[in-house]
Amino acid sequence: MNLYVISNEVQALMNSLEFDENGELLTDIEEQLNELQLSKSTEVLDIGRVIKNLNAESTAIKSEIDNLITRRKRLDKKTEWLRKYLTDNIAGENFQDATTEISWRKSTSVSILDESVIPKSVCRYTPESWCPDKIAIKDAICCGQEIPGAVLENKLNLQIK
Repeated sequence: MNLYVISNEVQALMNSLEFDENGELLTDIEEQLNELQLSKSTEVLDIGRVIKNLNAESTAIKSEIDNLITRRKRLDKKTEWLRKYLTDNIAGENFQDATTEISWRKSTSVSILDESVIPKSVCRYTPESWCPDKIAIKDAICCGQEIPGAVLENKLNLQIK
């Protein structure tokens, strides 16, 4: 994409500009630019137009990235809403046809009701403070211990194949 007219010689050199992964120039463009039989004014203005073209292309790419991110977020929200709809309306019922299978997987998770009353024996220390260790809490409850401030919740997780 070129918005500005650039001499063929300068355009050919600019097209050969390549950098490695460390940002180091791979070709000796400077020497080749100095060898061109162009007036200093033409060379400098052409390079200025190359910069303007590159900036315009970079802006277009950034805009497209922003558009794609916005589209992805919309799709994620739709997916989230549809999954919630199925969970709220058909939880536990299985459906299947030639192309799609809707099923449910049971799981158990720890729900923290009151973090302040959870014993330190089922917490882990982070640099800031103690926080509940959900794996230790789940293991303790499964072994028959009662952990104040925490309960196990049974859940159904939607599976779409």
